[in-house]
Amino acid sequence: MTPTTRLIQATLLSLILGAGTLSCRAAPPAADLVVINAKIWTGEPTRPEVEALAVIDERIVAVGTNDEVKAWQGSHSRLVDANGRRIVPGFNDAHVHFADGGASLDAVQLNDATSA
Repeated sequence: MTPTTRLIQATLLSLILGAGTLSCRAAPPAADLVVINAKIWTGEPTRPEVEALAVIDERIVAVGTNDEVKAWQGSHSRLVDANGRRIVPGFNDAHVHFADGGASLDAVQLNDATSA
């Protein structure tokens, strides 16, 4: 076998193996939580409501139909059937009123004191 023939064979083998890996799509990572059969308000004008969501590490990673989101379900995913209940984004409010907040800075803070 000549060096040129070996090079051609190696190149063809690389192309064949590479084509197989390029055409395969990896499955999404398994979600920690999958919620299905819900009425989920998204706030998006183009898709204001969906029926399912997936969560990884406390972040929503997918929203859509039950079938679309079930692709994120793995063997250790927690599956919750919302039975048509409404889900809306949460809101955490952390603010201070100017006068009360300012006055509290003029006093000794003993909230975390463990003794007199």
